[in-house]
Amino acid sequence: LSAMYLPSVGIRSVPSGSDIYGSYPLTGKPLNLIKASEQQFLSNKVVSDIVKIIGLDPRKQYTKADIKYLRFQSVIIAADADVDGISICGLIIAMIYSHWPSLLEIGFIKRFITPIVKVGDVMYFSELE
Repeated sequence: LSAMYLPSVGIRSVPSGSDIYGSYPLTGKPLNLIKASEQQFLSNKVVSDIVKIIGLDPRKQYTKADIKYLRFQSVIIAADADVDGISICGLIIAMIYSHWPSLLEIGFIKRFITPIVKVGDVMYFSELE
């Protein structure tokens, strides 16, 4: 299963789901932007897409009270549960941390743990299960 599959099904199953929830299909690995210059950061396609989608101001630090002014009240990262997916999740968190650490501190960013394997009706989330 792709990491996009479960969120997409969830959005479609909620009445008016697409009016409330959104998804952004990130393909490939984003660049490690933690040490990028301001110009490199703002000119990166993934960053510019996320800034537009969420309504972020690249120069603002957000408080819990500010979240109501964004397009979404929370962001959930849903990456595949393999090594690449974990790396992608880390790169996205690093990107957010480099410019908006307050978003991590107030719990705006969450991670959806996708299953590694689905066998019949059972989903397995790690090798330990």
